[in-house]
Amino acid sequence: MTEDDSQPGAAVLFDQARKGLVSPACLQWLKHAFQQYHMNDGQLSLERCLRLPSRSQRRRLQRDYHLVMAAELVQGNSCGQRAAALGKEIDAYMRGGTWRQCSHQADPPPGVGELRERLHYLAHTLNGRPRPDDKRIEQILREAMERNGA
Repeated sequence: MTEDDSQPGAAVLFDQARKGLVSPACLQWLKHAFQQYHMNDGQLSLERCLRLPSRSQRRRLQRDYHLVMAAELVQGNSCGQRAAALGKEIDAYMRGGTWRQCSHQADPPPGVGELRERLHYLAHTLNGRPRPDDKRIEQILREAMERNGA
């Protein structure tokens, strides 16, 4: 949430806009940013006026997005079970030959399954850092469910 806690934060609005979901809140965010940019004669960067997420925040948003999408593709009756199953899938993928062979490629090789595709993009967002532990993955999944009203 923003400073007044009544509007979604810039990171949420950025994610919505990236997905093509232009809500009234998103339009207001853009209008405010462009006014701020104009009033400061371009002395403030547009990124700052938009209150865009930092590089690390963007990387975290991307990581979480791919975690949530991949979690939909694994078995489990609860967030905890899905997190544990996903953790095992991530570990197996990162240790396996597929990631080593295609880690330099932006996109996964043609013909891989949907889960392997998500794991490929997730591995890129991790950029050599360790994966989140199962409890953190579970927390990310729960937060996503709350945001989506599930």
